[in-house]
Amino acid sequence: MTNIFTTLFALLFMTQLVIGQSREREDLNTIAESKLSLGFKIGPSFALGDFGEIDINNEKAGLAKTGIQLNANLSYLITSSFYLIVDLGYSSNPLDEDELIIPFRNALPSSVSVSATSKSWNSKTLNVGVGTRTAIDAKTYFLTKFGLGLHNMAYPSTTITLSNGQVTQLINQSSSTANTLNLNLGATIMTQINQTTYFTIGFDYIRAVQDFEDIAISSTINGSSAGPTEFADYSQSIETISITIGINIKI
Repeated sequence: MTNIFTTLFALLFMTQLVIGQSREREDLNTIAESKLSLGFKIGPSFALGDFGEIDINNEKAGLAKTGIQLNANLSYLITSSFYLIVDLGYSSNPLDEDELIIPFRNALPSSVSVSATSKSWNSKTLNVGVGTRTAIDAKTYFLTKFGLGLHNMAYPSTTITLSNGQVTQLINQSSSTANTLNLNLGATIMTQINQTTYFTIGFDYIRAVQDFEDIAISSTINGSSAGPTEFADYSQSIETISITIGINIKI
């Protein structure tokens, strides 16, 4: 999946680069009056690859479901066709709790009730990138973006509850936070609403690999510890694609 998106965006970016260079040669004075703009976007975040795999038997599976993506960005037009961008992002993808309890349901008698609660995969990103902008008509532009940056993610805590009516066991797994670098690729269509405001619709692809350390795993029976706390490390490949709508304001 990573290679497909990277190749697609690389071809798209290079095509826009060639078109942009050609247009700059045609008219070197076509520079927007306001070079700085502020953008806000919101939309669903779709988990891809191992991150979105819903299979408890696959140790690489993230069990991540569709969540939400929020973005704010500040962009600066170098010319009418090229820009720099700083992008802040936040995403949250819930865990598939039904998948978490499958091993327990399969191993325990039907008289034992099994349930799960969990936090979501929460990530924050700070990316710096370059992009191309091509006019479709007098009020509409097509933009591409290539960015790199920091990726902060929280591994979700989980609690599995087992109960037969007399004995209740809780199996807790703690959260963990990790940081790494990420790749951010994007494409957007931007349409002018008025002199200073544009409506945007686009999609962003984010790729990172996070290594989480010291995840605590503990168990209690009727409120008392059932054994020593164990610690584990976990590596997760993160891939998401978000489809967002928003506004872009010249400042």
